[in-house]
Amino acid sequence: PDQDDACLVENMVLSLVSQEGETLQSTQSRAADLYIRLKQFKCPIEYEFNVVVSFESDQHIEKFRA
Repeated sequence: PDQDDACLVENMVLSLVSQEGETLQSTQSRAADLYIRLKQFKCPIEYEFNVVVSFESDQHIEKFRA
């Protein structure tokens, strides 16, 4: 990336988590990553899941329903 590009901090984790708390997918940023993403997934209609972004001791959870 160029010096002007905003990069993610290294070791930021993006996770797909079931309502039961099971981690279904997870990926971690590396040095100079501009973004990270989860693999495409399929789930039943009305399936509820969480996307969790975490770094060190901080985390943010977003709830979704398919």
